[in-house]
Amino acid sequence: MKPLLLSLLLLPAVAFANPTKMADDYCDTFKDISIKAYDTKEPAEKIAKDAMASLSAKKFDFAKLEATEAQFTEGAIEVVNSLREAFLFSLFSFLFSL
Repeated sequence: MKPLLLSLLLLPAVAFANPTKMADDYCDTFKDISIKAYDTKEPAEKIAKDAMASLSAKKFDFAKLEATEAQFTEGAIEVVNSLREAFLFSLFSFLFSL
């Protein structure tokens, strides 16, 4: 959950760097990460690698965020794992409430 919050906290910094392109690219990438976390069984590392490749193809500049590609990758992996754990917990709770 912490990486997800961190990503949301970085949005204002993204918006100041280039309000439209950087914020759109960053948000679209986290949307794609979230969808893949729920819809696929791909390893979190592969999802993060694909997200990094997507941002690199868009020439995303991490220096403007005072972050590194390694930090992004690590955060993306944690987001995928957190989303999957939250989904399983919700499913587990639902099944036991029946």
